[in-house]
Order: sequence, then structure tokens, then C-alpha cells
Amino acid sequence: MTSPLGRNALYCGLRFKFDIGRLLDPIFDYCSLVWNNYLSNVSAELLANVSVLKDFLLFRDKPELCSDMFNTDDITCFITALCTG
Repeated sequence: MTSPLGRNALYCGLRFKFDIGRLLDPIFDYCSLVWNNYLSNVSAELLANVSVLKDFLLFRDKPELCSDMFNTDDITCFITALCTG
């Protein structure tokens, strides 16, 4: 393909395993296609780590939600460990 848009569409079709002719379909749901591909290629362990990280980021931004469980240093330590481990 000589068109950059055409090459990009072809690459995405090959990567996500779908017929690029479906792009013209008015009911084509590209979000669910990409999301389902992502979920099928990510380990359950990584999804769990991201979920825990999301919770700790919430605790960092709203410390009143966990004032009796963790202090600020604990939360920072957990976030660092999840991001670097």
C-alpha cells in the first residue's frame, strides 16, 4: 500500500486479527476489539498488580480513605514496589 493510512489500517488488521473491510461497517466497535485483544494478551498477575496500584494511587490522592490502615510512607513504598517490581 502506498497510502500511510492504508498501511496503518493493514497493520492494525494484522495485529488485532480482523478484516480491515469491517472498518467501513457503521456498527464496527473498534474499542471492544482493542480491549479484547489487550485482555487476551495480558497475564492475570499483571491485571491484579494494576488493580492494586490503582487502589494505592486512590489512597495516595485521598488519604482519608485509609488513614487507619496505611501512612503516607507505606503508600509511597507500595506504589514504588509495584511500579518497579
